[in-house]
Amino acid sequence: MAPGADWVDGAEERFAAQVARAHQHARDLESLRDEVDALRGAATSPRGEVDVLVDARGRLVRLRLAERAYALRPASLARLVEDTVRAAVASAERAALALVEARCGADASITAAVRADLSAATTLA
Repeated sequence: MAPGADWVDGAEERFAAQVARAHQHARDLESLRDEVDALRGAATSPRGEVDVLVDARGRLVRLRLAERAYALRPASLARLVEDTVRAAVASAERAALALVEARCGADASITAAVRADLSAATTLA
Protein backbone atom coordinates (compact mmCIF):
# COMPACT_ATOMS: atom_id res chain seq x y z
CA MET A 1 0.00 0.00 0.00
CA ALA A 2 1.36 3.45 -0.95
CA PRO A 3 2.14 5.98 1.82
CA GLY A 4 -0.96 7.98 2.65
CA ALA A 5 -3.29 5.41 1.08
CA ASP A 6 -5.09 5.02 4.41
CA TRP A 7 -6.20 8.62 4.12
CA VAL A 8 -7.64 8.01 0.64
CA ASP A 9 -9.68 5.07 1.90
CA GLY A 10 -12.96 6.53 3.07
CA ALA A 11 -12.15 10.07 1.91
CA GLU A 12 -15.34 10.31 -0.10
CA GLU A 13 -17.44 9.32 2.91
CA ARG A 14 -15.59 11.78 5.18
CA PHE A 15 -16.08 14.56 2.64
CA ALA A 16 -19.79 13.75 2.30
CA ALA A 17 -20.15 13.81 6.10
CA GLN A 18 -18.41 17.22 6.25
CA VAL A 19 -20.70 18.59 3.56
CA ALA A 20 -23.75 17.24 5.42
CA ARG A 21 -22.54 18.87 8.68
CA ALA A 22 -22.00 22.17 6.85
CA HIS A 23 -25.53 22.06 5.42
CA GLN A 24 -26.97 21.28 8.86
CA HIS A 25 -24.98 24.13 10.39
CA ALA A 26 -26.37 26.50 7.74
CA ARG A 27 -29.92 25.33 8.50
CA ASP A 28 -29.31 25.79 12.23
CA LEU A 29 -28.04 29.33 11.70
CA GLU A 30 -31.01 30.17 9.48
CA SER A 31 -33.37 28.86 12.15
CA LEU A 32 -31.56 30.90 14.80
CA ARG A 33 -31.80 34.02 12.63
CA ASP A 34 -35.54 33.46 12.23
CA GLU A 35 -35.94 33.04 15.99
CA VAL A 36 -33.98 36.22 16.68
CA ASP A 37 -36.02 38.11 14.07
CA ALA A 38 -39.21 37.01 15.83
CA LEU A 39 -38.08 38.45 19.18
CA ARG A 40 -39.72 41.56 20.55
CA GLY A 41 -38.73 43.96 23.29
CA ALA A 42 -41.31 45.77 25.38
CA ALA A 43 -41.10 48.59 27.89
CA THR A 44 -43.45 50.87 29.75
CA SER A 45 -42.52 54.25 31.21
CA PRO A 46 -42.30 54.38 35.02
CA ARG A 47 -45.74 55.96 35.46
CA GLY A 48 -47.32 54.16 32.52
CA GLU A 49 -47.74 57.10 30.16
CA VAL A 50 -45.86 55.36 27.33
CA ASP A 51 -45.86 51.70 26.29
CA VAL A 52 -43.74 50.49 23.36
CA LEU A 53 -42.92 47.31 21.52
CA VAL A 54 -39.91 47.00 19.22
CA ASP A 55 -38.74 44.21 16.96
CA ALA A 56 -35.38 42.49 17.22
CA ARG A 57 -33.73 45.23 15.16
CA GLY A 58 -35.07 47.98 17.40
CA ARG A 59 -37.76 49.16 14.99
CA LEU A 60 -40.89 50.48 16.62
CA VAL A 61 -43.75 48.00 16.26
CA ARG A 62 -46.26 49.59 18.63
CA LEU A 63 -46.55 52.85 20.53
CA ARG A 64 -49.35 53.40 23.03
CA LEU A 65 -49.87 56.62 24.91
CA ALA A 66 -52.06 56.69 28.00
CA GLU A 67 -54.40 59.65 28.49
CA ARG A 68 -52.07 61.13 31.11
CA ALA A 69 -49.29 61.32 28.47
CA TYR A 70 -51.16 64.19 26.81
CA ALA A 71 -50.76 66.30 29.95
CA LEU A 72 -47.00 66.31 29.50
CA ARG A 73 -45.16 69.06 27.70
CA PRO A 74 -44.16 67.98 24.16
CA ALA A 75 -40.43 67.93 24.97
CA SER A 76 -41.05 65.85 28.12
CA LEU A 77 -43.24 63.41 26.24
CA ALA A 78 -40.67 63.11 23.47
CA ARG A 79 -37.90 62.29 25.99
CA LEU A 80 -40.16 59.79 27.72
CA VAL A 81 -40.93 58.06 24.40
CA GLU A 82 -37.22 57.98 23.50
CA ASP A 83 -36.23 56.58 26.91
CA THR A 84 -38.97 53.96 26.77
CA VAL A 85 -37.97 52.90 23.26
CA ARG A 86 -34.34 52.58 24.41
CA ALA A 87 -35.48 50.36 27.30
CA ALA A 88 -37.48 48.18 24.90
CA VAL A 89 -34.49 47.89 22.55
CA ALA A 90 -32.29 46.84 25.47
CA SER A 91 -34.89 44.21 26.36
CA ALA A 92 -34.89 42.84 22.81
CA GLU A 93 -31.08 42.81 22.77
CA ARG A 94 -30.92 40.88 26.06
CA ALA A 95 -33.42 38.37 24.71
CA ALA A 96 -31.43 37.94 21.49
CA LEU A 97 -28.18 37.41 23.36
CA ALA A 98 -29.83 34.91 25.73
CA LEU A 99 -31.24 32.98 22.77
CA VAL A 100 -27.88 32.84 20.98
CA GLU A 101 -26.13 31.80 24.20
CA ALA A 102 -28.70 29.06 24.80
CA ARG A 103 -28.48 27.72 21.26
CA CYS A 104 -24.76 28.12 20.60
CA GLY A 105 -23.12 28.36 24.01
CA ALA A 106 -21.73 31.30 25.94
CA ASP A 107 -18.22 30.74 24.59
CA ALA A 108 -19.15 30.30 20.91
CA SER A 109 -17.69 32.71 18.38
CA ILE A 110 -21.15 33.70 17.16
CA THR A 111 -22.15 34.55 20.75
CA ALA A 112 -19.04 36.71 21.09
CA ALA A 113 -19.92 38.45 17.82
CA VAL A 114 -23.48 39.18 18.98
CA ARG A 115 -22.15 40.43 22.33
CA ALA A 116 -19.67 42.71 20.50
CA ASP A 117 -22.38 44.04 18.17
CA LEU A 118 -24.59 44.86 21.15
CA SER A 119 -21.71 46.56 22.96
CA ALA A 120 -20.90 48.62 19.88
CA ALA A 121 -24.54 49.63 19.46
CA THR A 122 -24.75 50.66 23.11
CA THR A 123 -21.58 52.73 22.76
CA LEU A 124 -23.00 54.53 19.72
CA ALA A 125 -26.36 55.25 21.36
